[in-house]
Amino acid sequence: MFSRNKKKSHASAEVNLVPFIDLLSVCISFLLFTAVWLQAGVMSSKQGLGTEAQSQDENPKSMWVELESKDSILVSTHGLKVNDKKKRITFDDLADYAGSKKMENPELRTAIVFPQTNSSYEDLIQAMNFLKKAEFVDIGIAPL
Repeated sequence: MFSRNKKKSHASAEVNLVPFIDLLSVCISFLLFTAVWLQAGVMSSKQGLGTEAQSQDENPKSMWVELESKDSILVSTHGLKVNDKKKRITFDDLADYAGSKKMENPELRTAIVFPQTNSSYEDLIQAMNFLKKAEFVDIGIAPL
């Protein structure tokens, strides 16, 4: 016989939703941040690969400027009929050298600056200013 005195246990009908909402908000914010990063990554990889116009001219005529120290810079030209080998000049001579190369080769529009790990930011900016004054249009910085 079953006893009638046995109390029925009532299950709690309330479910604590706070942990679920916390987890859901973390997941949504994670997805939003990763979507922005993915979009930024796609943009930077397109910029790194270049545009179609650059792919037609794979090796543009350019002057390379390697910053060694304040007193020593290696310069060379690439893509010209007669390329210069690496020439060591001082920092103060960079503007004159770049101007003379631009006068000799008016199609020379690109300059790439190669800083070293010990190169200062001021030297890098000053080298880019010298190249800009010599009317180089496309001035880039090579990564370390």
